[in-house]
Amino acid sequence: MVVSRAGNAILILDGEARLRWGNDAFTELSGYVLAEANGKTIAELLFGPSTSAESQQELISAIASP
Repeated sequence: MVVSRAGNAILILDGEARLRWGNDAFTELSGYVLAEANGKTIAELLFGPSTSAESQQELISAIASP
């Protein structure tokens, strides 16, 4: 599959925004292996204790926009 080798991180999320698939760039950029990240939400994967509420909302809005 071509997207598995794309240079940009590509994620497939289910209807509850849980990760179902990510390409090689996602694993390189995030440090997660797919088995570890599968089923987690974007918040669980990307937001740390110092992530502001504003930054969290910006990312969630960007992901949700068509």
